Amino acid sequence: METVNEALETVIDAALLDAYVNKAQSAYKLYKSAAMESAANCYLVWYYAASEQADQFANAWFDKKVAAYNAKVDDFNNGLPTLEARMKAYVSGELTDIDATEMAKLKEYISYSHDDWGKASKLKAEAREGARPTQPLRLLDLIRL
Repeated sequence: METVNEALETVIDAALLDAYVNKAQSAYKLYKSAAMESAANCYLVWYYAASEQADQFANAWFDKKVAAYNAKVDDFNNGLPTLEARMKAYVSGELTDIDATEMAKLKEYISYSHDDWGKASKLKAEAREGARPTQPLRLLDLIRL
């Protein structure tokens, strides 16, 4: 695997960190054939941006990405009760003011049971209880954006 060997000898900047994220996203989409490449790029992001040896700017870049991801998770999770209520209204025939965008979104959730709605919330990217300070966050959460 050339990804790590090439990257360890380069100068790191925000554009290169974004490139690692983009490469990891691309590899993740092809995860059956490119799982190792995705993992390698996630490791590089962690090594250069979140580990103890990360530069200050890279650490700030990483914190900004984590905060943006967590904000998206909060928006999604906060919208679930409204989405569930609109889905119930749609199924019961009470909801008539639906545009095409909302209809497409409702169709994704039409088969959800009560238990499914309870499991629909997403997890934030944050240190888990008992994690070492240098242990990587779940970087794949950020890559899945």
